[in-house]
Amino acid sequence: MAKAVYGFGQNFLVPTAITYLAPSGNWFKALGRSTALGIPSSIIVFATLCLVAYLSLRFTKWGTFIYSLDDNPPAARVTGIPTRPMMLLQYALAGLVAYLAGLVTAAVVNSMSTRVIGSTLVYDVILVAVIGGVGLGGGKGEVRNVVVGTLLIGILLNGMTVLDMPHMAQNIVNGLILLGAIIVDSVLNPRDEQTAQQGDI
Repeated sequence: MAKAVYGFGQNFLVPTAITYLAPSGNWFKALGRSTALGIPSSIIVFATLCLVAYLSLRFTKWGTFIYSLDDNPPAARVTGIPTRPMMLLQYALAGLVAYLAGLVTAAVVNSMSTRVIGSTLVYDVILVAVIGGVGLGGGKGEVRNVVVGTLLIGILLNGMTVLDMPHMAQNIVNGLILLGAIIVDSVLNPRDEQTAQQGDI
């Protein structure tokens, strides 16, 4: 589906590989370049999204539903949790966050590259989530831990760039760290036959 959407967008909406923002889009550039009390707006947007996610997951019934659904979908359905609407809500929220992240990224660099679809960015996101303690089987994870994972991976990537490591070598390091994190996750959060059953969702 991602390939289909990318192909449609590249052929009918954005035919060029890199599109620069129009000079009239100063209001949009302010989203990524303005500051408040010396703090870049991109950091403020990130912190706001993290705070909203933390409060929603910790103090609302929808947050409890999400943890329950991802931990054991059949049991969640039996207890009366609306599993299908909750799954749709998760996808919609993920799409909204990705949309906001794309807006901020485009505003910061003053352009939009369609080549990002073929980059390793998706693996960096998975790496941040796993390092942050998000269980790949679902039902586990905290926003604050993901923030810590983001900082750690950001420092790692920045350090490798400062050391002038080749891009391929950086991908190898990231891949090894991701593989190790997945192995650790499988050991800490084992999924036997019964817990691995997803049911008819």
